[in-house]
Amino acid sequence: MNNNEKNRYDELMETTPEDQLKYKNIGKKNERKKLVKKILFFSLSAVGIATVFGLAFGIKKPLNDLHVWKNTANLISEDDIDKYISYKKNLNEKQTTLDFIKELITSDNLENSPSLKTIDFKLITNDYELKIVNVIENTLSNSVVFDCLLISKLNKKINLVLPNIIISGFKKQERVPLNVKELEEHKKIYDLLDKQPISFKDTKEKLKEKIIQVNSIKNIFERTKKFRDIFYNGFPSGNVPAFVVYDVSFDETKNLFIYEFEPMIFTGTRDKHNGKKFNHFKYVSKNEKITFQKELKTEIVS
Repeated sequence: MNNNEKNRYDELMETTPEDQLKYKNIGKKNERKKLVKKILFFSLSAVGIATVFGLAFGIKKPLNDLHVWKNTANLISEDDIDKYISYKKNLNEKQTTLDFIKELITSDNLENSPSLKTIDFKLITNDYELKIVNVIENTLSNSVVFDCLLISKLNKKINLVLPNIIISGFKKQERVPLNVKELEEHKKIYDLLDKQPISFKDTKEKLKEKIIQVNSIKNIFERTKKFRDIFYNGFPSGNVPAFVVYDVSFDETKNLFIYEFEPMIFTGTRDKHNGKKFNHFKYVSKNEKITFQKELKTEIVS
C-alpha cells in the first residue's frame, strides 16, 4: 500500500459520527456516497452491528434497510420488552428462516403478517404504531433477529426501540459453505480479532471466578456477550457479536488467557417476494473454531 492509499479502517476513523449516524441525504456527491457506503458495510462485517439508522444514499431502497440507533435513542431493556409486546420465541420447526423472513419483510400490514401470526405476536399497548426493522438471519443458531420500532400515535417524534427480538426453533437446514468474498471477509475479521486487547486487571482468583461465570452460560450468544462485557473491552460494541465464544480458560503456569471462538460474517443478498425486492441479511461463518491466547503480564495483580 502506498502512502496515498488509505485502508478501510482509517477511512472509518476519519468519517465523523455525524456521517455515520445522522439521518441525512448523502447522495449528492458520488465519491462521498461510495466512501460512506463502503465504511458502513466494513463496520457491519467487522463489528457485527445489526442496525444502521437512516443512511439515505439518494436512491430507492429495497425493503429491510438497515438502521443504527443513536445514543439518544430510547432503547428498551430486555427485562422491560414484555411490557410492550408478547410473542413466542420458539417455532418448533414449523417454518424455515427464509419463509419467515420473506413474509415478515414484505407484509403490507403487520397486523395480518403470517410470520407474526406464527409467533402469536401482539402489541400490548395501543399508543404506538409498529414497524419491524433490521431483520437478520443468524445461520449459526438457525434463528432470526429483528428490532421493533414503536412510533407514538400522538407524536411521531416520540418512539421506542425494542432491540434484538430473537426467534429460534426453525426447521433445520444445512449450513452453506462460504463463497470467495465471504472467505475474504472471514480473514479480515480474524485479523481484526487477533489484534484486539484482552483487558482484565484484578487477582487470579477473580479471573478464575469470571471464567467460570462465562463458561456456565449455556446460550452461546449470551455467553459471548458476557465474555465481551468482562474481557473484551477493546472491541467495538455492537448489537450482535461478530464472533461467538465456546470456551475460556487460564493457564496459571504460563499466565496465558485462552479462549476458543468462531468469527461471524455479516453478509446479504437482494431477494424478491410477491413482486417486492428486499435485503436478506445474514450472519454466516466458516464453521471452524479458532483458539486465541494472550499472556497476561501486567493485568493480573497478586
